[in-house]
Amino acid sequence: MKHNVATPLIIKNLTVVNSRGQALLSDISVSLESGEILGVTGPTDSGKSLLGLAALGQIPATLRMTGGEVRVLQHSPFEDAGRVRGKLAGLITQSPRQAFHPMMPIGKQITRFRQHHTGESFSSCRERTLALMDLVGLRDPARIYSSFIHELSGGMAQRCLIALALSTEPKLLIADEPTSGLDVTIQANILDTIWRMTRELGTSMLLISQDRGVLTNYADNIVELDSGLQKDKVPVKAFISTGDKAKSSPATKEGAHLSDSRPVIMAVKHLSKTFSVQQRAYKGLWVRSTSLRAVDDFNVEVHEGESIGLVGESGSGKSTVGRCLVGLIDHDDGEILFRGTPISALSASERRRLRAKIQIVQQDPTDTFDPKRTLAWSLGEPFRIHKQNNESQVNIAVQELVERIGLDPTLLDSRPTEVTPSNLQRFAIARALATDPELIILDEPTSLLSPYDRESLLHLLGDLQRALSLSYLFISHDLHSVTAVCQRVVIMQSGRIMESGLTGSTFSNPVNDYTQKLVDSFLDENPTVRRVEQHSVRSGKQVN
Repeated sequence: MKHNVATPLIIKNLTVVNSRGQALLSDISVSLESGEILGVTGPTDSGKSLLGLAALGQIPATLRMTGGEVRVLQHSPFEDAGRVRGKLAGLITQSPRQAFHPMMPIGKQITRFRQHHTGESFSSCRERTLALMDLVGLRDPARIYSSFIHELSGGMAQRCLIALALSTEPKLLIADEPTSGLDVTIQANILDTIWRMTRELGTSMLLISQDRGVLTNYADNIVELDSGLQKDKVPVKAFISTGDKAKSSPATKEGAHLSDSRPVIMAVKHLSKTFSVQQRAYKGLWVRSTSLRAVDDFNVEVHEGESIGLVGESGSGKSTVGRCLVGLIDHDDGEILFRGTPISALSASERRRLRAKIQIVQQDPTDTFDPKRTLAWSLGEPFRIHKQNNESQVNIAVQELVERIGLDPTLLDSRPTEVTPSNLQRFAIARALATDPELIILDEPTSLLSPYDRESLLHLLGDLQRALSLSYLFISHDLHSVTAVCQRVVIMQSGRIMESGLTGSTFSNPVNDYTQKLVDSFLDENPTVRRVEQHSVRSGKQVN
């Protein structure tokens, strides 16, 4: 096949091996025409992300390219990296916090990045940065501009990274799971924006994802990798029609409801939480302090053995509710009762014992573990605190816990960075189970996992709930996961409850416009109703 001199990406016969000579990519040939979105998919460790890095000439130092060539608009990313990376090609990864300097405001980094590659004035680049922040759905761009990366939620950080990648208007985008940490409405709107850009500016995109809903709705063609080997490039409709059974819309499912006659584990009455937010001026000076009502008059009852989903966009107050319930932060107003007893009435020693009964699993499992300690030590810590000091007994308890979760015991000698995200999240769940809890707050436990690992973890949570009579508060923006796990759902927006009820009926027949917006943003795996073929997406109007 002949390519125009302006072909955004040409990869010919690319082979990449590790230090042992094992081929991680073998004889890969891929090309993108102007404006094309090519989806790259495959199981974990199939070579997808490595292919994206190779397109930018960023193959890790421990690997070697033993054959083939890579061209971005006829430039080699290995020989002309300064021209290719950032200016001709942009990268969006699924780890936004690693892309930004922790000691410099976000907006200033994006502004300097654009200024470096375009030569425009700082003030002009700053205005473009603020416009991009608004484009990717960031509320109050002026405040975000002067914020540091640690001050932003995962979803907000991901949107900043997308703004960074788009800031130089590159002709090629490498998007590696670009919206994996975002809520459904922002995910759809950002992908809509990226899709329109490829059409309006002739930008091409290598869309790397295991999410078949994303690929179905936005990719033109698909290349599948498996163990570094490439399958034929096919149109997206042909790929989806030959795949596994499509994931259905949450509005088509109905979950079984547990009887309200079961005892109430936790009752939350009129819970409210307000934060003081300091805003910085352009030069980083503090100018004023304002208040943010993160949670306002929140009410819910969680019954024994029940799973309740807490759904909403980033900044809706979901995680704040969870942190209040587990005692990580104090609430301002309202009451929290555990088995009928107000937590505020308990003594310090009683609260300490109560913490063993209410546990939390965080979105990022690396936040749960000491990076310098082995996983065996970290899993043993709850036993040492709440149960026993005999180390041999602790080791036996840890082994039993690992077997219950279905993990390989040999991983216990590993440190957190040495295991996969899926296994590390399972270890986080095991750590939560160590104290024999009755209620577990699950705060976005599947958002960083691949679709296969996500389904596996959801099955594990269901099995544990049935075996141990656990209750879950499942905080998530993933409607599919909520539908799979939860009998009831609570919809939050801007700190307030918009709607609540049985999961299936709430998603099938929403009463509130905001709930309808969430359902409409769900990306079905149906190639006959692709989102990008809707007039509102093509015209630049939000479908929602």
